[in-house]
Amino acid sequence: MSDLVEFLRARLGEEEEAARAAIAERVRVSRDGEEPDWRFAYWPDLGAPAVVVGGERVLADVEAKRRIVEREVNSLTPTTWRRELVLRDLASVYAQHPDYEESWRR
Repeated sequence: MSDLVEFLRARLGEEEEAARAAIAERVRVSRDGEEPDWRFAYWPDLGAPAVVVGGERVLADVEAKRRIVEREVNSLTPTTWRRELVLRDLASVYAQHPDYEESWRR
């Protein structure tokens, strides 16, 4: 389980870093000289508008997930099977990451 916990902590750290960078370099994009549509931004790698979640929202999500991970890791209850399921569920959103282990898939 320690590999799974380390994996989650690393992914959450990456998300936090990306969110903080996005907040620091926040850029609003106007299309065709109109007022910017705050729900969309231009993503160079996609070449099209994409839905954007604000950096603050990502930071709040990261913090909530970190609390869940730490609560499960430090739980005094002996229900390790439940703990494992919760952590696997959290890790499942990163299933495409090269460090994700298939044994974590439910």
